[in-house]
Amino acid sequence: VLLGVKPQQLLDLLAEVSDTIAPGTVVISVAAGVETRAIESRLAGGVRVVRAMPNTPATVGLGVTGIAGGASADAEALEITRTLFAAVGEVVEVPESQIPAIGAISGSGPGHVFLLVEQMIDAAMHYGFDRETATRMVVQTFEGSIALLRNEPETEVATHRRRVMSPKGTTEQSIAVLQDANLTELFAAAFAANVRRSNELAEQLR
Repeated sequence: VLLGVKPQQLLDLLAEVSDTIAPGTVVISVAAGVETRAIESRLAGGVRVVRAMPNTPATVGLGVTGIAGGASADAEALEITRTLFAAVGEVVEVPESQIPAIGAISGSGPGHVFLLVEQMIDAAMHYGFDRETATRMVVQTFEGSIALLRNEPETEVATHRRRVMSPKGTTEQSIAVLQDANLTELFAAAFAANVRRSNELAEQLR
């Protein structure tokens, strides 16, 4: 049974359907912020609960899904969940304590990527490109860059970046501006805010 409703709707849904879910059933929840123990406490003993955190690129077969088993989940339940989500991308099995981090990095990740794409499109338009051309340029740049990473998985990302940065060249100048903005601290703060909100939801929906 796959529970695919909003977090705020999940507990009410469980109250409606719990009598129809027999012991031994694998119940998979994709609701952010609702811990497996909250789900287990509302279902019959022996129901195997797994929590999954997919992301929107799953709709094109390129998703990342974090999965974590609750106290009731056995190896078979996790394998069923892994097989289900492997059909739409990569699957990463983690302890449930890491699900909020999975949510921040890959679950919310597309939103962060889209923001970067937006900013680069706006920058291109500032230099006179129309929106259609700017979008094609930026999207292809992202796709090509990711393809390079996939083509050389043993190569560190920083190495790829340095290959583009000729000493005293143009890329070095723009990268220096971004690094001066303390991106490391900024990203850390952004993801911390994301995880904090996930934990707040978990407190509210127990």
